Amino acid sequence: MLLEGSLRLLEYGTDLSLFVEEEIDGTSYWIMNPDLKSRYFARTGFSPNMSTDYFRIPKPAGTFRIICLGGSTTIGFPYGQSGSFAAFLRERLRAVFPGRTIEVINLGMTATNSFTVNDLVRDLEAIEPDLLMVYDGHNEFYGALGVASSESLGSRGLTKAYLRLIHLKTFQLLRNLLADVFRGEEHRQPAGTMMERLARGSAIPFRGDLYNRALGYFRENLEELRETALKQNIPLIVSTQVSNLRDQQPFLSGGNPDLAPGPRESVERSLTAAAVLEGSGKRREAVRQYEEAIKVDSMQARAHYRLARNLDTLGERSRARTHYQRARDLDELRFRTSSDFNDAIRALEVPGRVILADLEGTFAAHSPDSITGSNLILEHLHPNLSGSFLMAREIASLMRRSQLLGTSGEWLAADTISDATHWSRRLTTPVDELAARKRIALLTSGFPFGPAEAQAYTPPADPRLALIVDELVGGRSTWEESHVRAAEYFDSLNDLENAATEYRALVYQLRYNTSSYYRLAIVYARGKKIREAREILFESLLIDSTSLAFQLLGRIALEHEGAEAGIPFLEKAFSLSSTVDDRAECGYFLALAYVQAGRAEQAVEPLDHVLRVKPDFPAARSLRDRIGKRAP
Repeated sequence: MLLEGSLRLLEYGTDLSLFVEEEIDGTSYWIMNPDLKSRYFARTGFSPNMSTDYFRIPKPAGTFRIICLGGSTTIGFPYGQSGSFAAFLRERLRAVFPGRTIEVINLGMTATNSFTVNDLVRDLEAIEPDLLMVYDGHNEFYGALGVASSESLGSRGLTKAYLRLIHLKTFQLLRNLLADVFRGEEHRQPAGTMMERLARGSAIPFRGDLYNRALGYFRENLEELRETALKQNIPLIVSTQVSNLRDQQPFLSGGNPDLAPGPRESVERSLTAAAVLEGSGKRREAVRQYEEAIKVDSMQARAHYRLARNLDTLGERSRARTHYQRARDLDELRFRTSSDFNDAIRALEVPGRVILADLEGTFAAHSPDSITGSNLILEHLHPNLSGSFLMAREIASLMRRSQLLGTSGEWLAADTISDATHWSRRLTTPVDELAARKRIALLTSGFPFGPAEAQAYTPPADPRLALIVDELVGGRSTWEESHVRAAEYFDSLNDLENAATEYRALVYQLRYNTSSYYRLAIVYARGKKIREAREILFESLLIDSTSLAFQLLGRIALEHEGAEAGIPFLEKAFSLSSTVDDRAECGYFLALAYVQAGRAEQAVEPLDHVLRVKPDFPAARSLRDRIGKRAP
């Protein structure tokens, strides 16, 4: 206890709190702690993508707060947060219930799993969530603390104890001392992509010892999650995991390890013959050869996948779907959730309390022949924008059926916006989509993808835009910095539509930073979108009552409605202004409005004030001269 107290006084170690406080425009908010990663990635030094969502504590009255938890799909890889299902959900709900204050706080982190979700959920009661949404399951083997991860600690009990002890400074000291002793291990960590660094590369046979252990831990973690949500009386939505069945071949085929040499050779002969027949277009004969191989070795993932592809081509889609699923389940590099894990998620449902989102079924229902493929999935498991949009739509539908946010009647009256309209309001920008294509190209160019699976990236012809994307993907600029640069660049080209798209993404992703609201309003006004400019300025006033917002509203009214309409806004702007430049500009436009309204005598006082604080303001002096009395 003495050592622990001393280390705390000396501020030793890392603050591993879930949230840290940050001030924006004089108001304090909470944001996800960037150092939180040290709870889960001690050995690899991996830095997961994390949320930049801000929120207030205590929760403002009347706010409905949704917390989204999970891995890379939750955080929105490869698009970033604005392309996540959480972003689509937030904007859908706000459009349906414009009079409600709805927060969707994204706490997803790449390469994490159910151990992380449970650890975070324990810290959430203080921020008063009204709903938990969990999309988790793909990373149970290779994600942080997973049974086959380079961050694994072995047993579930040891992992849970570690996650409790890591908050003690004494424990952090011991961990760091041990890391120094075994520092040579760090140099043997694999290089390359996140998947290479976290996966030990070990094959995990279907329903073998390691597979069963991971499945058991997953079930226990899900049950603990359910009990925590029930105990805290927080509604919980849990979702089955979606993956690419049709267009992703198994990463590692494996097979029955107990097969004798003779039958194993027989299987290889059948597979070779089938490949030859398939290559010559004799698909029916190829099907028979693949079936022969599977009769001898039913655990051959490659045989099931090739059989499915041929059945698919022959139009036998139901049989093809069965073998696609079997190929995924038997894949011994376990980057995709198998059917057993999805069944464990389905078993978690408690009517009215724990709600099942069967997104695997939803994706199948919206795919050709009910087989999910590249129509909704980018590579092996990450949804494209249409997939994320579909996820958000299904979650909103479940909220409606469960009467969350409103009664059935309230939903019926409010939920009238078409999907086409919701889609047209999406927040992703050209920068997000270019960055996504580059990230997927980088991901598929390495382990565990083969050369034929690598996706090409063609950079934009505009070198400035290409540089912005390169620096964003390379981590040399933040999401916010990249979008500000893109918006300013489009603005400089007078490309107001793309500039507005970039600023709009900044507004809705960094909701409490009002500077982007003003920039967006100016772009709207330049593009003659006066209604939109006013709306975004009024929206900013709900966050912070600033002189700049009132000044812009006044100047818009002055130009489009007349002086009398602008004067109340400009008077408010002048009263709120604090800096010399701000007071000078607000005072000048207020005086101009008075003169245009035929109230020149009222313009004298603000103009004299402007010229006292900023004598070198030619427009103000000229206006002062026009109304007949020279300023002292």
